Amino acid sequence: MSNDNSRPIIGLVLLGLGILFLLHNLGVNIGETFIALVFAGAGLGFLAFFFQDRTRPWPLIPGLVLLAIAGLIAFGDQLGELGGSLFLGAIGLGFLGVYLYRRENWWAIIPGGTLLTLALVAGLEGVWGIDGGTLFFLGLTVTFAAVFATGQRWAIFPAIATALLVLLTIGWFRGALEVLLPLAMITVGAYLLWREQNRKSLEK
Repeated sequence: MSNDNSRPIIGLVLLGLGILFLLHNLGVNIGETFIALVFAGAGLGFLAFFFQDRTRPWPLIPGLVLLAIAGLIAFGDQLGELGGSLFLGAIGLGFLGVYLYRRENWWAIIPGGTLLTLALVAGLEGVWGIDGGTLFFLGLTVTFAAVFATGQRWAIFPAIATALLVLLTIGWFRGALEVLLPLAMITVGAYLLWREQNRKSLEK
């Protein structure tokens, strides 16, 4: 979007904020609505800067965060436990936008994926009371797998580590591991003893 096309958006945001501040200073009681609209206007202002120059996607983060805060102020009672998820999700989407519009910003996948995972976990635990431990590590696994897919080979190691943590949070796998791990140790120990005994026999 060119500068000429973005100026009306910025102008409308400034006009709206100016009217709100004027009403507030004149003593018109608009309460939380005023505060929410101020945050929303500031958020839209950042988004306007982004649409003005999409090669610089950083305004997505404060823009979406400020809009989320506006939503929490205006609809906090209705959102209830989902309010925290909304806030975390907005930050996560901002970071993912930084990557999607500039693919060299692969690093943004990590905070973006982590925050979106936390948003999902917070929503499930807060509303439905579901234990999100497994889901959290699964989200991290997907996040680092996505980083690996961008060509960052080191990311395979945290992806494998978090995948193992996913398995460890699953009850039946932990139960199986209590049996399989000692059996594996016995097998390896027996093999090492057999190999040493076989070596001594060959030397004779």
